[in-house]
Amino acid sequence: LEAGTWRLIREFALPEMNLSSAGVNAGGTRLLRGSWDGDIEFVDVQSGEAIRRKRAFAGQYTAGIAFLADERHAIVVNASARAVTLWDTTTQTRVRDIRGHLLAGHGAGRSGDGQRLISGSGLPESAKIWDLRMDVVRELVNLKAPGTLF
Repeated sequence: LEAGTWRLIREFALPEMNLSSAGVNAGGTRLLRGSWDGDIEFVDVQSGEAIRRKRAFAGQYTAGIAFLADERHAIVVNASARAVTLWDTTTQTRVRDIRGHLLAGHGAGRSGDGQRLISGSGLPESAKIWDLRMDVVRELVNLKAPGTLF
């Protein structure tokens, strides 16, 4: 879909998956989708072909996906392990885990300049904002849910 107008640009069929989350890079060339079973699938948008499916989180679903500004890396939120994982979408390899949530993750998004990530979580947290420069990944802000003591 075209941003802003919702005009259909391209449609293609992919192998069936228990879809829980998905994200596409800004250039519209790579799609990453996650399942309720803990699998992630890398898709070439131009051809519509699935490049590779990997078991990202055994028995735990992906709760959010966000591409970074470099369009090569993506953050995948593990709903159960209190972590977000940085993936290289070109090599389909896990780069590193970013730990810091007290409870399960529930979504992800990035800033327009690609330097910040927001990841959601359950109480007592609401969200965390992370600095995503590749040489440093660190928590900047912990947005706490109203009325919590932590």
